[in-house]
Amino acid sequence: MTKKTIAVALLLATTALAPPAQADWLEDATSTATWRATGDCPGPPAAHPDTRLGKIAAAQSYWQFITEKDGSKLKVTPDVQRIEGGGSTGTSSDDICGPTSSVFLQVTHDHQRWYVVDGDWVAGFVYLQAGAEAVNTVETGIFHVRNGLTDRIEENFTLYDVTNDVFGERGDPRDRADNFFSATDIFYLRSGLGDIYVPEPEKRQVVEAAIRSYLDGWAHHDGTDVPLAGDVHRMENVYPRGTTADEVRQQMAAPTMAVTRIVPGSLRLFVEGSNAFADYYYEESDGSKHLGTTRFRVIDGVITEIETVCSGLGPQTRQSCGDTAQLGAAGVSARRQR
Repeated sequence: MTKKTIAVALLLATTALAPPAQADWLEDATSTATWRATGDCPGPPAAHPDTRLGKIAAAQSYWQFITEKDGSKLKVTPDVQRIEGGGSTGTSSDDICGPTSSVFLQVTHDHQRWYVVDGDWVAGFVYLQAGAEAVNTVETGIFHVRNGLTDRIEENFTLYDVTNDVFGERGDPRDRADNFFSATDIFYLRSGLGDIYVPEPEKRQVVEAAIRSYLDGWAHHDGTDVPLAGDVHRMENVYPRGTTADEVRQQMAAPTMAVTRIVPGSLRLFVEGSNAFADYYYEESDGSKHLGTTRFRVIDGVITEIETVCSGLGPQTRQSCGDTAQLGAAGVSARRQR
């Protein structure tokens, strides 16, 4: 990335949610101020809307839309609400269809992850690449779907520089759709809809209890009683944060941990068998509040996978959530503006 591009990305992190006033903020970028979806926008409802796959199709159409810019792919109601990083950025399909600003998502290899379907709610995880020299995003989406259309979209995301990606050699970006992640990587998946399997059956109350135990231990810096598998894998904002229970517990108790509590009344849980999402606000010792979304896999009451996206603006964004320590060279992080 050029210095100009980095400066613009950081500038966007401190500006209001209004779209840029000019179309050439980024070098070699598609117009961000005047861009509008092609085709009719939004498109028709998803087929088989009452089925699990129909609900997933309606939800994932949003990510498909923002990467392909094909309005016919977007399956939302006219009065759809969009929340990004805790703030409203749309109250209608017109707001989402454009004119709008989509600075970074110009090109993508569209690595979709698995989904949780909990009643009319669909929660999902996705990795999106914005181009060889631009910023990547990893984000969660929580979608409320009825009759094949989404009427509420809630996104949480973090942006980072592809040159600091921790998942392998940079190589030729055109090859990454096939070669970027190893075949044994449990976090990233390579297919159109991602991992859409029906998860293993688990009692909801058992899964919820494990998640609450983790969040409580994380907030109080004590993982002693958290039910963690010996080989639990944890990630935060794309960066690995432990591959054993001992590592995770040590990190939770680190002196650099600044998280003080989960904000009362903010926690929402979405559970489907062994897979679950937690959405919440957490507070740090300086009084600042951050949005966190964490996906969990819980088998027989024991947590085997933890992966979090936590919000932040510009230079304040950390690779670790609730921990003031950095894990390595910081990538370019900024709030995505549309």
